[in-house]
Amino acid sequence: MWLVIRKTDNVVVGTQQGLNPAQYWDPVLYEIKEWLGPEPPEGNVDPTLADPDYPAFSQSKLDFDALADKANAEIDWLETNIPLVDDMTLEELRAFLKRVARENQETIRAWRYLFRRLAG
Repeated sequence: MWLVIRKTDNVVVGTQQGLNPAQYWDPVLYEIKEWLGPEPPEGNVDPTLADPDYPAFSQSKLDFDALADKANAEIDWLETNIPLVDDMTLEELRAFLKRVARENQETIRAWRYLFRRLAG
C-alpha cells in the first residue's frame, strides 16, 4: 500500500492500494511512501516514523531497483555477445566464460540470501 503524507505535519491524508499514486499528488506538498503495515486512518501521523525497520525496508527497495537495472544491463550484454561466441578467439572465450561464471555466482548468492531470509 502507498501512504500519502502531508509534508508540513507528517499526517496521512490518503492511502492507495496497488499502484504508486505519486503522479497525482504535488511532490512539494506531499510525500508518497510504500508501507507494508496496517492501513492507518486518515489524519494519523505517518506510521513509518515510529517503525525502526522502515529505513531498512526503504533501502531494500532501492537495492532491488539497482539489481533490476543491473539485470537489464546484463541481459543486453548477453544478447549482444552470445551471437559472437562462434567467432571469438580462445582468449575472448575465456573472458566471456569468466564474466558469465562471475554473474552466475552473484546470482546464486543473491538467491541463497533471499531463500534464507524467506525461510527464517
